[in-house]
Formats: sequence, C-alpha cells, structure tokens
Amino acid sequence: MTIDISQYRTLYLTTAYDLLKTMKAHWEILNKDTADSKALDELHRAAHSLKSQSLVMGYPQLGLLNKELELLFRECKEGKIKITQTLLDTVKRTITSSEYSLDRISQNQTEPDINPQIREIEELVGATA
Repeated sequence: MTIDISQYRTLYLTTAYDLLKTMKAHWEILNKDTADSKALDELHRAAHSLKSQSLVMGYPQLGLLNKELELLFRECKEGKIKITQTLLDTVKRTITSSEYSLDRISQNQTEPDINPQIREIEELVGATA
C-alpha cells in the first residue's frame, strides 16, 4: 500500500510556518538575553520538529538545515558553544532561509538550494568538535 503524503502538505506548511514563528519569537528573546534557557529550549524544540517534518515530507535540504540548527542549539544548551552576536546573526539568516524555502515550497512545491546556509551552521557546530 502506497501512502500519498501530498494530502498532508497543507498541514505541513501550516505547522512549519508556526514553528518558524516560534523560532523568530524566541530568537528575539535570546538576542536580548543570551542566558535565557527557555528561549534556547524552544529554539531547539522547533528546529527538531521542523527537521523531522521536512524530512518526512520529502524536503531534505530544509530538514538538514534544521538538523544542523538542532545540533547547534544542543551544543549551546550544553555550554559547548557560546552564544555570541555572530552566532545569533547566523541563526537569524538561517531562519530567514528556512522561511524562503517554505515560501518556495508553498508556491510551486520545489525546494530551493540552501546548501550555503547548511554549511554555515555546520561550520559553527564543527568549530567546537
């Protein structure tokens, strides 16, 4: 039996945009107070959820980008990566790239190339490895 996941596309887009809204709101909080652990927890959770949902729906680049964000936030939570303005600026660009990707997906169901943003987050995570 083949499952047609296209019927879940509208739900995916709604949920994904909600997760990005959550990420933006908690990025704002973290940008004002880098010690706010609740904001960091929410960013981690939202990236994890967006990663999983994107991969299930067949959007591997958006999934990989948020996998790297999830790893970054985990490293920050564990104190392995310090939250700096440079890191916050990179995260903001990544959230914007995720939103752009969702906009493209919602318009014509194609995923844009966001490999530069994926590599940017990988470098931040890899710098502490």
